[in-house]
Amino acid sequence: MKQYTAGTLADLAGVSARTIRYYDQKGLLRPVGYTESGYRLFDDGALLKLQQITMLKFAGFSLEDIQGLLLMEDRAIPEILEDQRQLLLERRDRIDEVIALLDDVLAEGSFDDLAQLTESMKLIRRVNHSGRVYRYYDQHETEKLYPWEFDQLDLKPGMHTLDLGCGYALLWRQSWQRIPEQSQITLVDIYGQLLDQVRGFVSEHADQLSPGTRVLLKEADAETLALPREQYDRCVMAYLWKYCKDPQALLGRVHASLKPGGMLCLVSGGGHILDDLDAIYQDFAGQGCLEPRKQQVRSDLAEIEGALGRVFPRVELVTFDNELSFDHPLELYRLMMDSYDDLSAAIRAQGVGFVNFLRRYVAERGPVTLHSQVRMYRCYKEEAFHDNP
Repeated sequence: MKQYTAGTLADLAGVSARTIRYYDQKGLLRPVGYTESGYRLFDDGALLKLQQITMLKFAGFSLEDIQGLLLMEDRAIPEILEDQRQLLLERRDRIDEVIALLDDVLAEGSFDDLAQLTESMKLIRRVNHSGRVYRYYDQHETEKLYPWEFDQLDLKPGMHTLDLGCGYALLWRQSWQRIPEQSQITLVDIYGQLLDQVRGFVSEHADQLSPGTRVLLKEADAETLALPREQYDRCVMAYLWKYCKDPQALLGRVHASLKPGGMLCLVSGGGHILDDLDAIYQDFAGQGCLEPRKQQVRSDLAEIEGALGRVFPRVELVTFDNELSFDHPLELYRLMMDSYDDLSAAIRAQGVGFVNFLRRYVAERGPVTLHSQVRMYRCYKEEAFHDNP
């Protein structure tokens, strides 16, 4: 078995010997022995682990997260490298989005506007977080959400639809060829760089749309956007509620913009996955850490339902119940660290103990199933009143 001093290992990996010593102190690298002079000795396994640390750091993970991720790894080298490749591809996408964001900020030229810079930083965090969490759902969910949401819109040929806060427009992109003919879809988002991605998709796939269908993009704040009266047959608001300063006022404007008999489809999370994640943590710590967040979700849903009832005469609730299955502790650990700040903070505080628990938890129970629920409120505007002849 080959053995390397810290200096030799550092040269092979292209890092400093000080970095090797630091990783040893943090518990990320462990020597397999010592020379007679007391110098650390490392083997080929340390070289592989150092490569993993480098890749995970580049993919945006903190050293605390990396320590847990390395303890989860028990896969063959090709699997590890393929996973790293996927992480880096995702990071490249996020970097492209952040570059587009910075281009927008530079184009504005208002560098003294701290409020704008603050919003930019918030968007960077949202882009990174949403991209990672979407990956977990896309890879582990048993059913696909966006085609279900599309079905709930009940679109007919010739309808006009407004999507406020469309984001990446996955609702439309995943059902692109199912959009009825002669439709007009207006996609609105406050962030131009997100719309640039959507615009690229629309341009590339325009020939796949049904005859006569048009997709329009508007960069605007949903709360200040001028909405024409009785213009739309459908309006979509997905996960926009918590970002609105005055959602009740926006509902009133959306109601006025719908044609008689039109429908608002408001989408919100149901919070079910919170219960499952908190239960796993509770099995380890003896008590959960997500009760305040669960209470907030219940409060938010009550607020949404009350507000909708004050504006729309008829509100229907339909739910999409899904399952996410994890058969490897590494992916479950990543989801738990990425999902909620309070959960990730609690896990970090527990250190290696939680990592070892999660390995046993998955080994003993087999695939771990998490339950997710999405709630869609289908809100109908009253039909036009007609006098009897």
